[in-house]
Amino acid sequence: MTKRRFIINMVVIVVLAVVSGYFIGSYIAGSRLIALTNSYNELALRDMDDDSIIPNYFSELPSTYLNKIQSVVSGKTPNQVSAIYAFMMAEYNTNTSGNVYKEITGSIAAKSMGINVNQSILAHKQKKDGMIYIDKISYSSMAKVAFKAEHNIGEDTYIYYPGTANDESSATWGSAEVRALSGYRDVYGNGVDYMCNYIVTPKTVQTTGASQVKQKKVSERNDYYLDGETYYEVNVGLDIRIDEATGDFVYGGVSNYMYEIKSTASANDFPVFSYCNLHVVVDSHYRLVEINIEENYQIIAYGFNANTTVKQTEMFSYVK
Repeated sequence: MTKRRFIINMVVIVVLAVVSGYFIGSYIAGSRLIALTNSYNELALRDMDDDSIIPNYFSELPSTYLNKIQSVVSGKTPNQVSAIYAFMMAEYNTNTSGNVYKEITGSIAAKSMGINVNQSILAHKQKKDGMIYIDKISYSSMAKVAFKAEHNIGEDTYIYYPGTANDESSATWGSAEVRALSGYRDVYGNGVDYMCNYIVTPKTVQTTGASQVKQKKVSERNDYYLDGETYYEVNVGLDIRIDEATGDFVYGGVSNYMYEIKSTASANDFPVFSYCNLHVVVDSHYRLVEINIEENYQIIAYGFNANTTVKQTEMFSYVK
């Protein structure tokens, strides 16, 4: 294998792992996958204001803080509250919904050693009748991988199906494998039933990074934008920076997501973000409907520094 081919292969591994998460990352990287045990717990609590704290996992909000969020939005439409509280209420409602479907489309581009790799992504995640269903397809001329999984909420195993992508939207699936669920959260930073990777709180958003919530004009109604429903736009810039006083990276709204990136890419350290912007739509019931993600980060894996740009759209439906 030539040096150039080896570098390309390594960049592809980094791209696939970062895009596709633990399952594809483990499938590609094999024994090089890093388990992070419980090290993320040091970030499990984040100060919210002078008198309350909140875990990163919004499905586990302390009742005192949940009551605070609910009191802020009670009787108000999303454009009558701040972007941060509109997002927090929508994220909580989405994560605790018993029936929610998410479709993810987009691309990720990585550059390392003068080599560019562009990978498409198509994924779905559904919570329905006590089950979680996940499938992901990542395709390019250089790599064609896929997986799907099923999990019965409350059980300690999941069923995993390896796959090969035929194109950007279809795959051929292998035989089912039963795998232990233990360690999932250690790798991802989130639970298997979690529907959002990012943390939006008053402490994780840039000072000028949240826009005024505005009612959205909807030109086409479908399974995501329903007839008779009103929608609102929420733009949030997560606080991604170097603290000038300490020199430390401020993890902010990516403090769960960064564990997934590090572990699945077998990276030397956490990614360093340049920016992470979320362009969000919520409905009048304070539920997530659409998240357009634009982010950039540097990550070192297998000794290669990859500059990675992600553009991704997540669509949420509560009727499928």
